[in-house]
Amino acid sequence: MFGRTNSAKSEARKAKRDHNARFNNSATDPNSSEYLTSHDQVVAAEKAAKKPRRS
Repeated sequence: MFGRTNSAKSEARKAKRDHNARFNNSATDPNSSEYLTSHDQVVAAEKAAKKPRRS
């Protein structure tokens, strides 16, 4: 019953954790294509986790 929602939330947390581990340093260029792609993936994962399930 809760598998998909919890899984989506888990994936969103993992995407954010991976993004932060890779880009949280002073040498990060927030306008680089790698950063923007990673950020977009985090945002998409967070949106998917918030999307209500249809019955």
